[in-house]
Amino acid sequence: MAFRYFLLPLACFFCGCVNAAQQPNLGANDEVERVLSNPRWKTISQAYRAPVPFAGKDSERVLAKIELMAKDGRHEALNFLGVYRGQSELDPLAGKTHFESAIKNGSEVAKVNAAMVRFSEELRSLGAPKFDTPMSESPLLAELNRLSEHSADAAESLAQLLIDASPHLCSREHAMVDRSTAYRLLLKAVSENVVDADVKLALLEKMGGTYFIANEKERTRLLNNAASEGSSIAQLCLAVEAVEEESQLTPAAKELLEQAAKSNFINAQYMLGVLLISENHYGLAPKTEAIDKEIVANLTAVLENTKVYQSTSPDFRTEARYWMGFMYLNGFGVPEDVDRGVKLIQESASAGFSRAILHVGKLHEYGLRLEYSTQLATQYYEKAARLGNSDAAAYLKRIESKITDRRELLRRDQKWEAEAKQMQEWEYRQWRRRQP
Repeated sequence: MAFRYFLLPLACFFCGCVNAAQQPNLGANDEVERVLSNPRWKTISQAYRAPVPFAGKDSERVLAKIELMAKDGRHEALNFLGVYRGQSELDPLAGKTHFESAIKNGSEVAKVNAAMVRFSEELRSLGAPKFDTPMSESPLLAELNRLSEHSADAAESLAQLLIDASPHLCSREHAMVDRSTAYRLLLKAVSENVVDADVKLALLEKMGGTYFIANEKERTRLLNNAASEGSSIAQLCLAVEAVEEESQLTPAAKELLEQAAKSNFINAQYMLGVLLISENHYGLAPKTEAIDKEIVANLTAVLENTKVYQSTSPDFRTEARYWMGFMYLNGFGVPEDVDRGVKLIQESASAGFSRAILHVGKLHEYGLRLEYSTQLATQYYEKAARLGNSDAAAYLKRIESKITDRRELLRRDQKWEAEAKQMQEWEYRQWRRRQP
């Protein structure tokens, strides 16, 4: 199986989902201050898909202390809770009241977050597919633009929004303007040392071509520096480049993915799992149980990851559920459990993963743990084809040929049956004539 298939779901790894570097264990009070000063949890833009910045036995106590500080009016605590609520409830609007209170208590960065929340409300009311307006015609985008003149955090947030949502924000003729704006804003954010702004700038440069002349040397320098400092998005980007260049999972790429996966980065966990599947089960190298166990560990990490991701991102859990079903179905890295494997594949298919839908069709076609039905199999294959699965056409052709052959056999059976009946009737009449 081509490595490119496994890379396709990762096209939106660029959405700014960077995880905080690991920190030493501190006391609860120190941990509170560390959480509130975490630059990746200052804005909604930075916190997208990031894991919770505290964990372990003290996490509830840390959150409770932050909530007490918020009640006392500390604007850093109020702003953090706004970002945190939005992420934990999968809805940026959940933090709206916290941002409003933080602004009243003197927070500048909360103004950026409040504008982002109001923009989310505007998108919901208009409906993203219908929103075909250049930046200058959106009052809230214009407000973020004004804030960005004095705030590097606002500049980074607006740049990320333009990069992620430009298909929804502007028509084709405005796309270049908004990408150029994103580039200018990121340059400002980099100059004021906004966390990971340099990585996003490097990734924007990588897009190159239509909008910019990519500076390969500078981009590589930025990515390598960020990766060495623990930026999981930079590690992922470098790993993707290495895999694309070599058409295989190189030791260097695997090491980068493992580093990013240890930071609880769901994109890296998923990519490492499926690339190992590609190597161990679709490549030329002999299969090993140790790699199967690595695959299961990474897929399990994806399924258990509580990270929030944007609606535009691929649902890694849905796809990981299919691959985990594949592992159980075949007993790779886990005890064979066909029923559990089929259930996981069905769940993935129900969530819309075309590869899982195709597999369910195959189970129906052969009657493996599911009802034998060429009609149901055809329906699943057609659905997979509508979702763009490149293998579905071949499956449809095969089952259509099967149905045609079966109909021909049935027609012949019916003909032979009729002939046999006629013979029996003729023999009966002959016998009657011989009777006295």
